[in-house]
Amino acid sequence: MGASPFSTWRYLVHHGVVTEVNQFKKNSKHYNNNAYIIKSDPHSIMDEVYMNGPIELSFTIYELLANQMGWDGYFMIRRGTNECGIEDDMVAGLLSK
Repeated sequence: MGASPFSTWRYLVHHGVVTEVNQFKKNSKHYNNNAYIIKSDPHSIMDEVYMNGPIELSFTIYELLANQMGWDGYFMIRRGTNECGIEDDMVAGLLSK
């Protein structure tokens, strides 16, 4: 289960902005059994759906952000305003250095 909204908010206030990438650690014990990367072209996605049934895709939003923003795929979110609804779903994050 995730953290409470209060502890998440306290973490973000103390540590700062959270960043996200379109990759996951292949040796991550949390994700390596359930998550994997497929190519983002329509043919690969159709093959995946045909072979394994419905899947949850997460590349689209990152690909759109990377292509529309001029900061190498990074984007800015104003803190404390729930801009674009991200604070509703945020549970935890990893800081990048």
